[in-house]
Parts: sequence; C-alpha cells; structure tokens
Amino acid sequence: MTKGRVAQKTIDKVIGSEDSYHITPRHQRFVDEYLIDLNSSRAYKAVYNCSDRTASSQGWQFLRKPAIRKAIQRAMKERQQRCHVDQDRVIKELAKIAFANIRDVMSWNQHGITLKDSDQLQEPDAAAIAEVSVVFNEHGANVKVKMYDKRAALVDLGNHLGIFERKTEIKDPVQEAQKICKIVQEMISTTVATDEEKSDASKDN
Repeated sequence: MTKGRVAQKTIDKVIGSEDSYHITPRHQRFVDEYLIDLNSSRAYKAVYNCSDRTASSQGWQFLRKPAIRKAIQRAMKERQQRCHVDQDRVIKELAKIAFANIRDVMSWNQHGITLKDSDQLQEPDAAAIAEVSVVFNEHGANVKVKMYDKRAALVDLGNHLGIFERKTEIKDPVQEAQKICKIVQEMISTTVATDEEKSDASKDN
C-alpha cells in the first residue's frame, strides 16, 4: 500500500463518515433533554442522575462530542423546519417588543386613560402586549395593560446583532480535523513525491 493510500485511510478514520456520528440511546436522551431548554447541566443530570457539579462539567463535555453536536444540529434544524422559525423571524419579533411605544396602544390626559380597540391596533403593537386585564370594584373598572420587557428585548436584539460584543466562535471539531488532515495529506504527498524523485535519480545513476 502506497503512502498516499495510507494517508487517505488515516484521514477517513479521523474525519469519519455520517455513520460514525451514530450515538448511543443515552446520548440521544441527553440530546432530547438538551433541546428542551438548551441547558447541558440539567440535561446530563436528567439522564445520569448525578450531582450538580458532575452534571455541570460532564454536560459541557458532552456538547463538545462531534456525534452529539451533529445530533443536536440535526434535531434543531428539523424542529426549525417544522415550526417555520428562523433567525430573521426571531429578530423581527424581538424588534416589535424593543421598539414598541405605549402611545400606540393607549392615550391619556387629565381626564383619564383611553385604550385603543384591539381591532384598531397595528400587528407589531399588539405583539408587544403581554397582558390586558380588567378588575371591577366599587369605583368602576380598573384596566391594566402590561407590555413585554422592553429592556430585555433590546439586550437580546443587541446580542443577536453583535452590538454589545462579538460572540465567541465555537469551532466545529470535525471541520478542524478536516483542516489538520488536509495539511497532513499535503505534507505526505510532498514527501511521497520527493521519495519518488530520489528513487528515479538513483535509477538514472
């Protein structure tokens, strides 16, 4: 077997195929639990019934396993397709809350407060309302309008857009392995070519 074939076989072993991403039933349970709230510690503890300390360290380690990472990415993509939810839609919903103006929902003066009828509200304004309640007492009706947390929405939106700080890039270990193996293959190919040139030179002599 030539050095080139040995190199390719080594690369295939390191990188692996789709079949190499097969995970155990317990690993799949971890993936299912993780997708509930994206909490690796809780997910690990739910599967292995261990201490909080162990769950915290091992849960993070599980997220670094290529097979589990692939399973999570695949499941999240499938869920995204089922729910028809993407990043653009999430950002648009956050923007509705972040830039909502209470005066688009109600008006007030010295005589009291007037709410807009629900059918008169624009869709973005209605989306920013968390709750409308009416409590009746001896003085009449007490109307309460609660908007979603504007500050929290602004922070989430800023994080999505990278306004406050750049997110740390999490490198895919499989992609990194591919890069390393490519470099190794190029080095081996160069070595093989050099050996062949030396061999030809020896024959000529």
